[in-house]
Amino acid sequence: AQPRLLVLQVAAVAAGISAKASHRMWTEAAGSSRTRPSSARNAERKRTSELYYLDLRPSDDGVYTWTRLAADGAVPAPREGACAVFHEGCLMVFGGKGSSARCNDLFFYDASTNMWSQPTATGSSPSPRCNAALAASEGMLFVHGGQANFLCQDLFALNLQEMLWREVPQAGAVPGPVHHHTAAVHAGSLYIQGGINELGGANYTM
Repeated sequence: AQPRLLVLQVAAVAAGISAKASHRMWTEAAGSSRTRPSSARNAERKRTSELYYLDLRPSDDGVYTWTRLAADGAVPAPREGACAVFHEGCLMVFGGKGSSARCNDLFFYDASTNMWSQPTATGSSPSPRCNAALAASEGMLFVHGGQANFLCQDLFALNLQEMLWREVPQAGAVPGPVHHHTAAVHAGSLYIQGGINELGGANYTM
């Protein structure tokens, strides 16, 4: 079986990508041969909007190769702290922090056409923020938490067919304000794990 995860352990032997901070990584799908990091800051501390993929099929001498994608369309402006998820052939990128402010824009990258687009969505959208958690399942996109002018603990859902945002009411053991965490949907439930809490400590709960 081809390796699909733990690419941070093998990236050092690959060529073609500079050191980055505050970026996101994801795999396209189970069985995919590619994993991609999203926009971040480069070694010169400049925000970027570069898109790369790592071929998870090593060469005969065991080298994994990075390739920069020259994508067309509505390319996102340089930013850091954006959240991203790959869902049904599309990379979805939300928010982040640009040169002057945080943002709450949404971009789609179609892997089959190598094209970016910026869809129009209506409804009650998340406030501008960075380092949120993003997850997608069955035509829904979820945004949780992140850093605005304060730490967030809210939850938003975007209906990808209607392109309509709504804030999701929460009850029970609601996760506290958090950023730099992860989210995933499994068997109809949204899971939130890790991150940094409002006191600056690591959050180990799920």
